[in-house]
Amino acid sequence: MKKILITVAILLGFGQILFAQSKFSFERYHKPHELSAWISNLSNTHAEFSRIHKIGSSYSGIPVNLIEIGSEVKSHEKSHPAVFVAANFEGTRPLASEGALYLAGKILENPELYKNITWYILPVGNPEGAGHFFNSLKQDDGQNTRPFNDDMDDAIDEDPNEDLNGDGFITQMRVKDPSGNLLPDTADARKLRRPDLTKGERGLYKVYSEGIDNDNDGKYNEDGIGGTNNGVSFPHLFKYHGTNSGLWSGQEDEVYGVLKFMTDHQEVAMVMYYGSTNFCLMPPRGGRKGGNTSKSIKVPRRYATMIGADPNKSYTMSAVIEMMKAVMPPGVTVDESTVAGMLGLGAAVNPLPDDLKFYKSFSDKYKKYLKKKGFDEKRLDPLPAKDGSFELWCYYHLGLPVFSMDFWGLKEKSLKAEKAVGTEGKSDGERKKAEESAGLKAQPSGGMTQGNKGSTGGSKKVDKEKVFLQYSDSVLGGKGFVNWTAFDHPQLGLVEIGGVVPYADQTPLENQIDSLLSVQVPWVFELLKEIPKLSVETTKIKDLGENIFQLEVWIRNDGGLPFPTSMGKRNRTPVPAVLIIEGEDLEFLSGRYRSLLTGLDAGKNIKFKWLIKAPESKELKLTVKAMNAHGDVSTIKLGGK
Repeated sequence: MKKILITVAILLGFGQILFAQSKFSFERYHKPHELSAWISNLSNTHAEFSRIHKIGSSYSGIPVNLIEIGSEVKSHEKSHPAVFVAANFEGTRPLASEGALYLAGKILENPELYKNITWYILPVGNPEGAGHFFNSLKQDDGQNTRPFNDDMDDAIDEDPNEDLNGDGFITQMRVKDPSGNLLPDTADARKLRRPDLTKGERGLYKVYSEGIDNDNDGKYNEDGIGGTNNGVSFPHLFKYHGTNSGLWSGQEDEVYGVLKFMTDHQEVAMVMYYGSTNFCLMPPRGGRKGGNTSKSIKVPRRYATMIGADPNKSYTMSAVIEMMKAVMPPGVTVDESTVAGMLGLGAAVNPLPDDLKFYKSFSDKYKKYLKKKGFDEKRLDPLPAKDGSFELWCYYHLGLPVFSMDFWGLKEKSLKAEKAVGTEGKSDGERKKAEESAGLKAQPSGGMTQGNKGSTGGSKKVDKEKVFLQYSDSVLGGKGFVNWTAFDHPQLGLVEIGGVVPYADQTPLENQIDSLLSVQVPWVFELLKEIPKLSVETTKIKDLGENIFQLEVWIRNDGGLPFPTSMGKRNRTPVPAVLIIEGEDLEFLSGRYRSLLTGLDAGKNIKFKWLIKAPESKELKLTVKAMNAHGDVSTIKLGGK
């Protein structure tokens, strides 16, 4: 009996351990190996709905895994569209990885709700870079450990940063120099600004990153430890001679693994990226110079005569398309892709206007969603996407709708107003009452707004450094900034060391993680509703006699997103949908039993037409099959009753 009780106790204890492991606390940031272990455990706990894919390994051998969740995990061929969610390719955004884990756990709480969607979730796309956040010496660095000769001399990684003052942070050094181009701000001496030459001001300081000139070449810390940052190592606008982009796109195994995975999984209909950008709040930015433009196209002389254009005049893309349509044979598709290829316009580097329309629409919906949740979206603008980023590659090359979130941003607030209502030193409850009575609204990031549009959606220029210093003083107790302190530098002489603490301006406090994610992560479930739904809207049958029937079918896109995006149409990258007619003893006099559907905007329909010879009372099956959209099946009857 005693042995039985001991056995039962062991089993119960083991069960409690498994249960505890299946939970994930969002009260702190987790190291890459913890993230990987948790998704593996999560997959084991929900084996019927999930599986793990190893897509690669980091330079030092850390495995990079993603979790697949859905009702088709046992099937190689998918019948449902998929959403690809990736996080933290930059390596400097620990909150992003927490968001990916939060989403995976949320889905598996009730996977039946999402049985018509496949999820691919990659919690950390840059494990080596992400690991730097947890080092005892803090440096804002997302590079991996691959040796790289940044300064192209005869040594590799020979001039890294050093923590000269021993505070555990790599910050900056400022040194007085007659040729300096910066001087302390009169409003806050911690800030450095450029002198106003019209007022007779002169620069006082030069600024270097903290460290010494190890190779005695007159430059400081220009060849640090490590090489590639996966966040700028994707193909679109890849910088071949950058210091942290790698020698070629996909050089790192984990980046190549993502490129291959996305190529192999054509069912991906939407991408969500958690990192430093926020396309949900602010649509992708344009304004890049070079590459293709749809607003000002000059038609080369050899084509101008052919289509009736003036080679000395500029045309819009739509105007060129119409001119080309007039001379092309019937049945030839003329679109942006046709024009770009024929005229050699080069790569697109700015979002296409029609795509910006749906981005703007969803951005407005997202702000309303946040407001309904009691979460104020007014904050400083999120960062623009970098050349070579994952999100730009997915949009510009794959033609997919890409949404992104950074989850947290600094907010402007008035310190004078905070002091005026007496919130300093108050408990959360006392502070909230005082703020509400003064007409202020508490923010999850520690900021407040009072009739101020902030930066997002506003027109005024914001002093971001000033906003951060206010945040550091009021929320971090001044610990977000190392005050300038004199130091006797072995090469520069007397310098001052100080500056922003690494990660402090882009990573919220750990006690905010859960509240930030619980509000913002579920927005992806709203976006799911916008995935294209290609349905059989109307059918019309006309009996022409002699068992010949004219069949007309209208297919409608009931989703909120176009199929595909305008960029997808231009690139012809997403797999087209297929309309299939099945039935016995059918003879197609015009049209085919398989018809391609290459594009259909949201809320629009398109008509297909056939002449079919078939026995009377023949039942036909219409199937709209799409790898990267929701399809439809309908049954119709030719002739008879």
